[in-house]
Amino acid sequence: MVWKEWGETPLEAISRLRSEYNELKDEKMTYAGRLDPAAEGLLIVLVGEKCKEKNLFLKLDKKYEFEIVFGISTDTADLLGLPNSKLEVRSQIEDKKLEIICDKLKGYHEWPYPAYSSKTVDGRPLWLLSREKKSDFKWPIIHFEIYDLEFSHTSYLSGVDLLAQVMKLTSVVNGDFRQENIRKNWQELLAKPVAFQTAKFNITCSSGTYVRSVVEKIGEELRLPTVTKSIKRTQFLNIHK
Repeated sequence: MVWKEWGETPLEAISRLRSEYNELKDEKMTYAGRLDPAAEGLLIVLVGEKCKEKNLFLKLDKKYEFEIVFGISTDTADLLGLPNSKLEVRSQIEDKKLEIICDKLKGYHEWPYPAYSSKTVDGRPLWLLSREKKSDFKWPIIHFEIYDLEFSHTSYLSGVDLLAQVMKLTSVVNGDFRQENIRKNWQELLAKPVAFQTAKFNITCSSGTYVRSVVEKIGEELRLPTVTKSIKRTQFLNIHK
């Protein structure tokens, strides 16, 4: 078990391990349970013969902490995405309303995979099909369960601080994540002073749960744009090996 840093991909986390521990230099390694670059937290890394048991670890339940920004959304549902051009900043969202939504979202679900995910259709990842604006295929559905979803507290975040986080994230992430376009669009959208309400939550869920999709669903319940500010995986459950 290792801690995947914010801005890293799981493969980069494995490369970091190889560089830190000489005894792992020539070992076969893989991870079980993906984390997005904009997320951080616990990552199961299997070494040597343990790689053959990967499917066992993929089915584990998990716990996350996550934070939402209300009033803005992106095509990826997190800060590593192109923001939609319209802001919708409202007055205070009541704690009670968020608690009711949490209770409503507990249980078994069948939702579409996120548009920007590594799920493949005919051998091509959804993120690439989405980027190419392909629509001539049947969108895959994922089955999962939310065992517990708890609202923690709300706060506020200035547009300046939000933009700073976007700029930092796009500077530390490697590879083609459309960084230049993302920075440009966020800078234009947040050119004028603005403040956003935020909220923190804790979730216990089955394998297959995309926290970004939960964030979008909370926004749908509020009829308000939402984006994931942060995701932290804090625990794997039912580990017997």
